[in-house]
Amino acid sequence: MTFVDYGFSIIVIISTLLGCYRGFVRELLAIVAWFFAFYLAQSFSPLLALKLHWIDTESIRSLAAYVLIFIAVLIASMGVIAILNKFIKYTGLTLPNILMGGLFGFIRAFLIGLICHLVIQSTSFEKHEVWQNARIKPYFESFAAKAGVYLPLDILKHVKYSQRTYF
Repeated sequence: MTFVDYGFSIIVIISTLLGCYRGFVRELLAIVAWFFAFYLAQSFSPLLALKLHWIDTESIRSLAAYVLIFIAVLIASMGVIAILNKFIKYTGLTLPNILMGGLFGFIRAFLIGLICHLVIQSTSFEKHEVWQNARIKPYFESFAAKAGVYLPLDILKHVKYSQRTYF
């Protein structure tokens, strides 16, 4: 095993334990909250920027509006997540929540590894002996080839697998 394999193993362990600790509901709602915060900040920051007339520079005003909305949504979602976590504890669904959280953490670690694999394959590190000898590489190569259909063509032209590209 190379340090790539050990590094990925550490990512899997930490992400899975973090998922167990936080629970599925908290993990899932945290991701939903981030997407929701991005969406609301993108949609409503121009309206809020108009109300921040005391900020002279327009770009700073727009940035401030975006950040304010983004942070406000995340803070509000923290309250909702806390309430739902208490509800889960009172209903006796703690064990399924922990187990599903662990599964969620494992899947997150796998996706992190897949993204790292795609990035490495587009750099000179992909020719390095450590990467070539990594035991985990063939598994990611298989999944990355399947995930390639979902990636933009300008990214795919840099990703190579076994002397072939997606084109």
